[in-house]
Amino acid sequence: MNQLGDDSGESTQRSIAAYEEALSLDPLFTWAQNDLASTYLQKALGEQLQGLDPIESLEQVIAYSRRAASREPTLLHAYANEAAAHLLWAEHLADTDRDPSAPLDRGRAVIVRCRSLSRDWPWANYFSAYADWLEARHLLGTGRDPSAALDRGAALAAEHARSSPSSPDAHEALGKLAMTRALFLSRRGRDASPALCEAREAFARAAERKPWDARFPILQAQVEILDLRLATGRRAASAGGGRGAFASRAAEVERLLGPQLARPRVDPRACQTMAALHEIRALRRIEEGGRADAEMAAGLAMIERALSVNSHMPAALATKAALLLAQARSAKDRREQRRSAALAVEAASAALRENLLSDAESTLREAKALLGNGGTGPAKR
Repeated sequence: MNQLGDDSGESTQRSIAAYEEALSLDPLFTWAQNDLASTYLQKALGEQLQGLDPIESLEQVIAYSRRAASREPTLLHAYANEAAAHLLWAEHLADTDRDPSAPLDRGRAVIVRCRSLSRDWPWANYFSAYADWLEARHLLGTGRDPSAALDRGAALAAEHARSSPSSPDAHEALGKLAMTRALFLSRRGRDASPALCEAREAFARAAERKPWDARFPILQAQVEILDLRLATGRRAASAGGGRGAFASRAAEVERLLGPQLARPRVDPRACQTMAALHEIRALRRIEEGGRADAEMAAGLAMIERALSVNSHMPAALATKAALLLAQARSAKDRREQRRSAALAVEAASAALRENLLSDAESTLREAKALLGNGGTGPAKR
């Protein structure tokens, strides 16, 4: 995927072929080795988004980076490629409910090597902050306190922002760290609003510095989705002022994602995030005693767009399950209810197969209960 969010798979393959041809003519061509590593890194990113295993591509990144560094031991670009490969490896493991500690350790060792070559190299702080975010994600997902990792990462990302003020990457890291902190605080029953505000501001700064990058509007929209979920959980949207805040947040999600959804994209996260908005709206309407058929249908259609790109995406499968459970809860007859509940069980089970840390477990329990007792009532997550 390129920065506009479009599928760059064919051009990536052409680049790989061209660099390999160059190396067949001159096997010691250091920059071809380094650039081939960078290209394999882009290939791995695309594979990750499509639910494919990126490990083979990441192994190529590491191999070519090390070949380049062996020829030119002070080539920071080569070490940067290798560090990024280890971090992406760790992220892949975290995304698939596995322990990312080993590639995180390898990545941090490469970062130390970079610092030894250049004490002023600012990307060391960014890579270290990203490693701390991945560690924090894993700690939170396994029920542990991620505060120390979050604090370390935030300090490093802030230092990178000071040393490279035009870079969006530090603000991306600050936003991801703040989002994880908000999740942690909400699970502890504490006020997550300051962390959400911090994430919102950080992603906005990243988008200002790189307005063509398709990742940032999606990340901004995900902040609003989390805010809406937490507000819905507190039943804050039931008051008159709450309705206005709800509508404002929902409109912001639509504004951010509209351009992303206007044409086919390889990144399925925009579709999944929009589907999550439809899910939240549907639940709200059902809880108020209304019908939400249109919202549920729109959400399911958007989820199918996401799953057509990445059929293994846990967040998309979990959102699909929640929408189907809402359908079951609001069904007009028992037959329709059982059909939707059975489909919800199937989607939630698939989400949990992909990642046991998915939030689909409660959906699975409720859908199974509906199949068992035939009860109806307002849908709740």
